Formats: sequence, structure tokens, C-alpha cells
Amino acid sequence: KLILNCNIPEEYNPDNGAFAGSKFSEIEIGNNVTSIVSNAFYNCHSLKTINIPNSVTYIGDGAFWGCSNLTSVTIPNSITTIDNNAFNGCSSLVSVTIPNSVTTIEASAFMDCSSLDSVTIPNSVTSIRRWAFSGCSNLTSVTIPNSVKAIGEEAFKDCTGKLIINCNIPSVNHYEKGYFAETKFSEIEFGEDVTSIGSYAFNGCNNLISIKFSKRVKSLGICSFQDCSSLKSLFIPNNISEITVSTFIGCSGLETIEVEEGNKKYNSRDNCN
Repeated sequence: KLILNCNIPEEYNPDNGAFAGSKFSEIEIGNNVTSIVSNAFYNCHSLKTINIPNSVTYIGDGAFWGCSNLTSVTIPNSITTIDNNAFNGCSSLVSVTIPNSVTTIEASAFMDCSSLDSVTIPNSVTSIRRWAFSGCSNLTSVTIPNSVKAIGEEAFKDCTGKLIINCNIPSVNHYEKGYFAETKFSEIEFGEDVTSIGSYAFNGCNNLISIKFSKRVKSLGICSFQDCSSLKSLFIPNNISEITVSTFIGCSGLETIEVEEGNKKYNSRDNCN
């Protein structure tokens, strides 16, 4: 067990982090500590538990990168940013508590946390950077609040299970990758705050079998669900008034389409044949 009551000097070379590669199984951080610097506990493979007090206001880039036996972590409400690679490669991490103080989840913050089974992102978060949760292949559910304004490229690559979205999804150009393109979610549910789904948003999500649109979604962007080849049925509520070019092109498994009665623009007479 390591009991730490002092701040650690910054070190940007991962292998030279203050406790990099050490074999402590438990770390207790005292209330005198205000920051956990970059690479401080890089590749501490024996580390299983850590207590982070509210005195800590900064968790640096790669602070716990590669702590492959760490099973859970509670981030204190004194933290506003979860830095790049902070918990990257924590492959035994099953649960993480993100407090309402956090506004930004930086690039690769939880990348390859392959045992993580659920994530609830609080309403304080406005930005989720690229690869933030990439490789979290054991997820059963992810909830994204309406406070989120920016989602980076491949932020949820290889994530599985159910995705609950409560924010609008901007369009991208055809040469860019959509915000959730090629993710492995099997189920997507759109919350009541969602009114539009941007172009290419879910392009190539070939594990997707279920979509539930909210009563406020009005438009579906170009190729927004292109090549979702496992999608078998689709229900279009009466509030959707714009289905743009190639929205569902390549959905080769799609067998039935039902349009809610009362939709003023679309109908599913004869199964849309």
C-alpha cells in the first residue's frame, strides 16, 4: 500500500513517471494532494484500488495509463477535465463514476477499458474528444446527455450494447467519419431532446438491430443509417417529416417498415413497396 501526502513533480515521459511500473496494489492519496500529474502511475499493473480525495483538482495525461488490474474508480467532484489517456488501457475497470463537475472528457481517456460495462455521462459534460471510449467492448449501455455539444472522431469505436442519446447529432461531410459510424451498438434510443440526426451519423453500424426514435425527431440526414445491415425492422413516428437521400441505403437486412398513422409526408402502405 502506498499512502501519498505530497504532490508529485510533472513527468512527460511515461516510463519516467514518479511511480511508473511500481507494484503497489493499493494507493491512498491524502488531502494535501491537489494534482495527480501526467504518467504518475503509468503501467502500475498490480494496482487494484485507489482513493482520490476532493482536494485533487487535476488528473494528468496518462496518470493511470496501463493500470490493467484497477477495477473501479470514483472521480471526485473537484475534477473538471479527465485528461488524455488518463485511464487508457485499464482493462479490468468495471465501473467508473464521473461527477457533475466534469465538462470535458479528453482524447483516449477511457480507451481500451475493455471490462467497463456501463457509462453514464453527467449533464455537465459538453465535450467528448476522439477515442474517449474507443475499445470499451464490454459496454452494455452508454447515456449521452443533452449538454454534449461536441463528440470527437471514433469516440465510441467498438462500443457495444445500448446507446441512449439525448443530444442532436451534427452532420459531417461524405469524406469524414460520422460521430457514431462503425460502432457496434446493437440498440439506439433517442431521447426527447433530439430533433435531428445528422448525415453519416451511424454509417456502417452493422451490429445495429433496433432504433427507437423520440417524438421530437424531425429529420434524418443523408446516409445517416447507411449500411446498417443487421437492421430488420423500422418504425417511423409521425413527427419525422424529412428522410433525406440514401438515409437507409445498404440496410440489406431490412424487412419491414412501419410509418405511424398520422404522418403527413410518409406512409407504409404495402410495406413501402
